[in-house]
Amino acid sequence: MRTKPIPYQPRKPKIENPGNSVATANKKLQVLLKEKNVIWSEVKKIIQSTSHHKHNSSSILDSLLRQALKKAFLDNSVCQSTLKLLLKKTHVDHSQRLKYAVTATRCGNRDALTTLIYDDTSVLFQGRNENTSIYCDEYQSENRRTLLHIVCEKNGWNDEIVYILKETLENRDTRDNFHLGMFEPDCNGFTPLVLALEAGSSLNEIVNHLRQEYPVYFQQHVRRLSKVCAEYCCDTTLYESLIAEFPIILNEANEEDDAVASSSTQDQEFIVCCGRMPLHYACFYQTNDMLYALLHAYKEQEGRKNLLKSKLLATTRNSQGSIIKSPISHLLLNAGDSDTQSIWDCLHTCIRFFDRIDLVHTLIQSNFEDLVSKRNCVRIVERLLDNLNLNIFALDSQGESILSLLVVKMSRCKDKKKRHSAKKLLEFILSKAKKSDSLLNDPLFMDSRKRLPLHTACETGLHWRVGMEILVNSNIQALREADPVTNLLPFALAATCERSDLNNIYNMLRFDPSVVTSS
Repeated sequence: MRTKPIPYQPRKPKIENPGNSVATANKKLQVLLKEKNVIWSEVKKIIQSTSHHKHNSSSILDSLLRQALKKAFLDNSVCQSTLKLLLKKTHVDHSQRLKYAVTATRCGNRDALTTLIYDDTSVLFQGRNENTSIYCDEYQSENRRTLLHIVCEKNGWNDEIVYILKETLENRDTRDNFHLGMFEPDCNGFTPLVLALEAGSSLNEIVNHLRQEYPVYFQQHVRRLSKVCAEYCCDTTLYESLIAEFPIILNEANEEDDAVASSSTQDQEFIVCCGRMPLHYACFYQTNDMLYALLHAYKEQEGRKNLLKSKLLATTRNSQGSIIKSPISHLLLNAGDSDTQSIWDCLHTCIRFFDRIDLVHTLIQSNFEDLVSKRNCVRIVERLLDNLNLNIFALDSQGESILSLLVVKMSRCKDKKKRHSAKKLLEFILSKAKKSDSLLNDPLFMDSRKRLPLHTACETGLHWRVGMEILVNSNIQALREADPVTNLLPFALAATCERSDLNNIYNMLRFDPSVVTSS
């Protein structure tokens, strides 16, 4: 008997378990990522195949995607579309993006770096934004270390940094993404330029690139190069060419610009300590060739040596009232150190350039507090006098002798330790004078008004134990010498001083009572 044919029934589509599909994808992805040479096209297909599943956010898949992303930044063969897909499927915070950017730069993976920057340009400015999440000291926002800082420090100047600088300057603004490029300081005052130089890069190469590619930007920040050239440039040919092309480099750095760029405490302290003129930098870093070039450049620009000398010798104050040392004080105050050949080269350059320069007078007049704060203050003055063959009896341009300046400063000094150092310095100068076979009341030791050091001490109220006793013991005959200005003997001159005390008068009369009757 014939059976009826079974009517055709379409096969029902097999419903695939999404969980099984994700698990299979995970296994395939694990196998691919274990390979030495990852086939990124296959990885891309697997990621795309799991994109329509609701289970694609599983912890295992997320972990594999992170692993794939980390490996992708190390592999130059990965294409940008795969990287974009990985970044889209993986949650990456700002600090992780910064790490990936550093990795891509180190490996020379331009495609990966480009993809990362175009996906979120904030990676260029991470470190300036205080609200950024952080988990590694090197990437902490309070350090103000951006991508440019980190890669310059780690790798030095290379093609990848050239690209990062280009993207930084093109994407910066005046608010959250504010950046000064190679001149942006971190919390310690280190700029990408300095960090690249510390890593062994060539200053000439970096400067020439900035001059050619970003002429306007370079001219805006050219004054910041004086400090860099003084510290890192052995050959002043580059700096001389900058002076010729950009005379503005000779000007003092703008205080408002420094406030914007140097918010770090360390950088502000350096500005107060060192100063902000090119002459400050040349003397601070003891760069003789740069100092020579600056002196002649200023002379050609201004035409007067006296004005230039005042720049070299004068102390100034900033807008906050802090005292900024004179450029030459950086040389004078370090003259007592053991390794000082560069200091003497700089000082000899100054002496040869100017017809007259009163170095020891300047040191005492402008840097007395700093001088007597040093343990080797006597050695500093001794080496200046001996190595530069200076005349201890010489008067400065105001007609003051070394001793008269020292006595005035000592009479105003209130710190006990500094007074003690000043007394040692006074004793040394007096002993040095005696060795020169000249009496203290010799005309060579008087100031321009024919006053002796004792007269100055009495007029300023120098106390007996602070220094008056030393002056009297060194030359008792001076007690009988009348002051040429007031026509008073020393004891009478001391009596007219409001700051003087009876102890001074008593001790002077005790040494020579007959001066009372002789007067």
